[in-house]
Amino acid sequence: MKSTLLQKKLAAYSAMATAICAASNADAQIVYTDVNPDVTVNTGDTYDVDLNNDGIVDYKVHAGKNNANTWKSVEIYSSKSSNTNVVAAYLGAFSYYYANLFSAGDPIDQAATFYPAYPFVTLNFVYSTGSVQGAWHGAVDGYAGLRFNINGEQHYGWIRLDVAEDA
Repeated sequence: MKSTLLQKKLAAYSAMATAICAASNADAQIVYTDVNPDVTVNTGDTYDVDLNNDGIVDYKVHAGKNNANTWKSVEIYSSKSSNTNVVAAYLGAFSYYYANLFSAGDPIDQAATFYPAYPFVTLNFVYSTGSVQGAWHGAVDGYAGLRFNINGEQHYGWIRLDVAEDA
């Protein structure tokens, strides 16, 4: 992992957040959790994401395929329709929501367009014919932008992911 680079970036973000908070009396914090060892989500697996370590699963990352094995996909979703958590995304082919692919340092804020994480937002969809949908085809160190509620307050965050070309 590129922990030295990431630590430098987090320190810079923290310094910037401190300056902004001091100037505007806002309340902000950065919580970073490095899942160690890294988690691999294989086809058929789901990984639960608890962003603020409160014991409540905020999002799930799932890798799946259909029974005929004509497509594979990777999605982020929430398991309940009542969940207000959303993902920065765009409306794409077949009226599906596809997650935006952010790079390190890109702002994830109210300027992004967010769509519900229920039933799911697709990162990468690969047909056995080779056709691909979504921006995450073969992405390395990509960031999915998230907006979620904690005690009625909106927060922004991200999940860093690599997505294999074959989903």
